[in-house]
Amino acid sequence: MPKHCLLLLSGLLILLFTNVNAQNQQTIFDKYLTGYLSYDRVYFHTEKKYFVAGQATDSLNLQVNDVNEVQQIIDGGLKNKVYGIEILNAKRPDLAGIFQLLSGFPNLIFLKISDPFFTSEKDLNYELPDNIKLLQQLKGVEFFYNEKMNMKDAIDKIASLAKLNGISFSGYHHPLPPAVTRLAVSYIKLESVNLEDLDISNVKWQSVVLNGSAPKPAHDAAILAKLSAVTSLRHLQLGFYMLGDGSSLTRLKQLNTLSLGSCYVDNGVQIFQRIRGLKDLTTLSILPGNDSTQVINGIEDLTALKSLNLSFSKSLGKHPEQLNALHNLRNLESLKIAESNLAVLPDIFGKLTKLKSINIEGNTLTELPQSLLNLPQLEYLNTSGNKLQLLPVKLGFKNLKTFHLEYNNLSILPSAITSLTQLQNLDVSSNKIKTLPQGWQKLTGLKQVNFKGNFLAAYPEGLQKLTGLELIDLSENDLSVMPDIETNSYALKSLKLANNNLTALPANLGLYTKLEILDVSGNLLTGLPESLGMCQQLQQLDAHSASYKFRFDADKKGEARFNTVRSDSTHVNNIKMLPPGLASAGHLQLLQLSGNAAIDQTSVFNVLLGTPRKSFRVDLSYDNIKQLPADERWADMVFYELNLSHNKITTLPPQFANISIDFQLIIDNNLLKVPRNSLDNTIQNKGDMKILFDELGIALPNYNISNKEYALALCTRANALGYSEDWAKVVEFSNKAFAVDSAVYVHNIRWDNTGTARFKMKDYRGAIKDFDRYLLNELKASIRVLNFIEPVIQYKAESHLMLGQTTEAAKTYEYDYRNYGGAGSGSLQHAAILYKAAGNPEQYRKLLDTALANAQKTVDANKRSDHPSMDNVLDYAELLIIAGKPADVVSLLNQEYYRPSASSISVKNYLLATANYLTGSQTFDAAKKALNQAIAVNGKATNWDFSMFNTWVANSGFSKAKQQQLLDLENITK
Repeated sequence: MPKHCLLLLSGLLILLFTNVNAQNQQTIFDKYLTGYLSYDRVYFHTEKKYFVAGQATDSLNLQVNDVNEVQQIIDGGLKNKVYGIEILNAKRPDLAGIFQLLSGFPNLIFLKISDPFFTSEKDLNYELPDNIKLLQQLKGVEFFYNEKMNMKDAIDKIASLAKLNGISFSGYHHPLPPAVTRLAVSYIKLESVNLEDLDISNVKWQSVVLNGSAPKPAHDAAILAKLSAVTSLRHLQLGFYMLGDGSSLTRLKQLNTLSLGSCYVDNGVQIFQRIRGLKDLTTLSILPGNDSTQVINGIEDLTALKSLNLSFSKSLGKHPEQLNALHNLRNLESLKIAESNLAVLPDIFGKLTKLKSINIEGNTLTELPQSLLNLPQLEYLNTSGNKLQLLPVKLGFKNLKTFHLEYNNLSILPSAITSLTQLQNLDVSSNKIKTLPQGWQKLTGLKQVNFKGNFLAAYPEGLQKLTGLELIDLSENDLSVMPDIETNSYALKSLKLANNNLTALPANLGLYTKLEILDVSGNLLTGLPESLGMCQQLQQLDAHSASYKFRFDADKKGEARFNTVRSDSTHVNNIKMLPPGLASAGHLQLLQLSGNAAIDQTSVFNVLLGTPRKSFRVDLSYDNIKQLPADERWADMVFYELNLSHNKITTLPPQFANISIDFQLIIDNNLLKVPRNSLDNTIQNKGDMKILFDELGIALPNYNISNKEYALALCTRANALGYSEDWAKVVEFSNKAFAVDSAVYVHNIRWDNTGTARFKMKDYRGAIKDFDRYLLNELKASIRVLNFIEPVIQYKAESHLMLGQTTEAAKTYEYDYRNYGGAGSGSLQHAAILYKAAGNPEQYRKLLDTALANAQKTVDANKRSDHPSMDNVLDYAELLIIAGKPADVVSLLNQEYYRPSASSISVKNYLLATANYLTGSQTFDAAKKALNQAIAVNGKATNWDFSMFNTWVANSGFSKAKQQQLLDLENITK
């Protein structure tokens, strides 16, 4: 080859490689910087109870909180699959340890370092650890709301990352140091305030994402003027940006890509008039948000455009004739005008012959212009979510590959649809189609077809002849017959026929040998063809009985468009037998047979146990199952979920205990002779299984379970049973857990729960011990749940009283006040009264005076309020009575308060009656009569706790008769 030709070829190869590399880089940063990428929690992929764990995936983007979670990624064998990491709470002291471990992740290309959104002004500034320099594989870094990070130091440190080509400062609302301009990056994401006082004229940025300060007025326009001087800039995305008069846009003549999302301009300014001179634009996206004044006049000058997005435009919906301006964009390849309330689409496509993709979903179109249907190069058309009633008889887009027509008003499809020989994906779900044209066998390239949610009574003629089809969805129609299969060379992987009227399936259905998903639920089937056993690639079989149909009506609005029609209980599957060949279908992951009450149980368990399985999801609920086989093969089964609920199982074979459970076993509502609460919670592990067999009285002599596992399960069950208030079982399981492994018990039991259980079972000394442990732990906790502490204090104090320890009960309430501010719940008053009962008048008076002073402050603040509340005053009134000042109550309660409830008025009248009786201004009978009359008008009190007052009455020194009279007034009220 001549030397000059060799040099030319080398140059072309270098240019090709450079372009491909640039495209790859752009793809990476579109994904991580401008996209809405979500990072999975680590446990989704490492803990078996999450179904995604262990599933095949090419790349992972994970969120970590600490070193331990990074180590879990490594231990799970996932580090080579991780491409992106988000570190939550960058101020953690182990950030350096996280970086150290991440240095061993060979494919890690992007790192997001996040601070919590609740960063306080009092938080100290911090620096990035030096060893971030170990992460030389990184191509991009995002600082996300790192308001307290020393950003100059951070930028200096990441400057040493040789492959770094993209960086983001999302949520960092401060000017950046000049060092950022020296980073050799092409892609950058910023807040507009970041660029204040920066000279960016020499940066080499190619792609910029810039978040503005809208809707607050700021300096956005001036910052944009700075960017216009960056000669390397080719791609710009602005979000929530204040563009002012828009003049800065006119200077961005170097741009190839411009995206404006919810940006703001001054009144009367038209964005398209400002950008019509950007002749090099090939990609444009204008999403005007709530601005309905923007029109697209001027867009006709942007003749280099290849991709245009005008979605969410209220202006286009009102004045669709504006779209005539697109006629001059003859290089356009992609057009999106979604969710713009377009009722009419002008016939503008005659000269736009290069269009390959059109998305007009979510409008209100009733028809499509003929020029659109004749586009010769169109490959993708999305018209979903409109009100289309008919398609034209002629369809000219012979290269169309994907056609979305779902959620429209179509009642028929033209025969021309079967002439689109390049069609690969067709979706006409959720329409009103009753009949289909013939000739589907002509669409030999068809891969996926979706007719779900229509009114089809007949299977599409010719569809069964398409050997290349991979997905057929005819769910929720009115099919009664499916035609026979004609050959054995089908590529079909997914066949969905749910919620039809099928009474039988073709006998030779098994010719679909590559079938992975079969859904025939909600039909009228009594059997499955034996040939289904030939489908050895089958992964999911759904034949449950319940039937419903989802109907969509485009003529209605909002939620009224969606309706679910359920069939009666007679319109159900009642399958009698599973094909025996499925026993060897080793890929089976889902078996859904719920509601087939007549099914042969032997056939079910022959399939179920036919081969060892992993992550198996099985639903056999409502299947009239009476017993499980005593089969050693249970030990080979790893269930993700097994639902045996609502059957007639009376006992379980010991072999069943050897199954493995990733998520849960559901076995409630059977005839098992165990306490019902034992089955309210699902079985999730071997410990739960042993508890179940213990409850059944069935020994498991060789059951392989550690004491730690068993004790942990006992603790978990004891904690859960507290919610159902099965206090005897809580105590039983707690005691057993302590006996099995005391260390596990101490670290996992809920002390408030066991204390309450012991209190309810009248083990007062045990209750006090558990409550003390709970309160000790609460003092160390960073977050305190006062709703849990309040009953602990009450039950602990009552336990002391039951043991005759009145002083200890008083100390308990005082402890609550000192440590948890329990004055609002009456703890200080309770303590005072109990000290009096214990013969300690000094402490009684001291605490009562403190309580009165606190309450007086609350009442004073209440008076100053624009809407003084009666509820705040009622507590004080009760306290005044206890303090021997009933006369003060009358004047206090006879004031006006803002909108008191009927219950509060009843409490007020009760306290007034009590105060009047105690002052002697009314006899008991008069007070009682007045209270009865008031309660007759306002009803009983529903929001008042009388316990503290009753304790005071019992220790008041009043005669028994007077005490009873006070209680009589109380009983009238509650």
